[in-house]
Amino acid sequence: MARSQSTSSEPKTYNFIYELPYIPRRDLENALNAGDSWRDLGGAYLGYGYIELEKFARSCYLPGDSPANALLTHWGQKNNTVIELFLHLRDMEHFHAMEALRNVVPEKFHADIKPPSQWKMTAAASGKRVGSARASAPPPPPPIPPKANYQHVQTHIRGNLDVANVDHKKTSYYNKFGGNANSYQPPAYRDQHLRNRKIF
Repeated sequence: MARSQSTSSEPKTYNFIYELPYIPRRDLENALNAGDSWRDLGGAYLGYGYIELEKFARSCYLPGDSPANALLTHWGQKNNTVIELFLHLRDMEHFHAMEALRNVVPEKFHADIKPPSQWKMTAAASGKRVGSARASAPPPPPPIPPKANYQHVQTHIRGNLDVANVDHKKTSYYNKFGGNANSYQPPAYRDQHLRNRKIF
C-alpha cells in the first residue's frame, strides 16, 4: 500500500518569535534596524519605555548583536507569537518587515503585504514609517539671525584703542619727566604747567 503524501504547498508557519528560522529573522532584523524603525515598533506598539529602548540601542556595540535583535529576543521571551508581531507591523504599515515574514505566516495574511512599488505611496498617505523612510513634511528653515550691531562693535573697539593710547601717553610722560604715570594731564594743561616750572 502506497504511503499517501501531503499535497499542501503552504509553507511551514511558526508560532513563537524564538522559533523563526535564520533567514526570515535576519531579514526582519535588517528591515527594523534600517532607519531605527525598531524603536517605533518597540515604543509605540510593543509597550516598551524610553529606558528599555535605550538599553536595546546599546546592543549595536556588542559583536553580532543589534537593537532589533535585542528587542525581538526580549519580546519573544514573553511567548509572544509571530502572528502578533505581524499584526503590529501591519498596524505600523512596515511592509518591508512584513515581507520578511511572508513565508512564515499563514497565507491568509499575505494579502496585507503591499508590493514594494506601493510602500512609499502608502507612507505619503498615512505619514507612518515604511522600512527606512518616514513620510513627513520637510523641517522648516532655520530662523534668520538678527542683524549685527556693527556700530556698537566699532564703538567698543574704538574705546579699547583710546584706553591703550592714554596708557601709552602716561608711560611716556613718566619716562620723560618722572613722577607718577597716573598724574598724566592733557597736553595743553601739561605744557602750561611745565612752562611755569621752566622745564622747557
